[in-house]
Amino acid sequence: MSISITETTMVDVGDLRVGVGGIRATTYTTAAGVEHRGPTAILTIADAGGREVFDERVHPGQQVRIGEATWVVEAVNNPQGALGSVTLAKVTP
Repeated sequence: MSISITETTMVDVGDLRVGVGGIRATTYTTAAGVEHRGPTAILTIADAGGREVFDERVHPGQQVRIGEATWVVEAVNNPQGALGSVTLAKVTP
């Protein structure tokens, strides 16, 4: 299962709401320990009442825990002159 979240919007993931914002190029370290520069985004996780649970800057290939599930960031898209997006894929145990 995968979901795509457009910048400035939120989607329901279980009992939580997930939003995307702040897409920009930054330098990050991959899981393999390699430094890379590329698009990253801030995921905002909120409860059903809209109260923020946490924010996390994410990059492609990164795993993030949302509620009871683990998701991998498949892509962070940052098109010129348009809203970007993040694609997440649920990791199956």
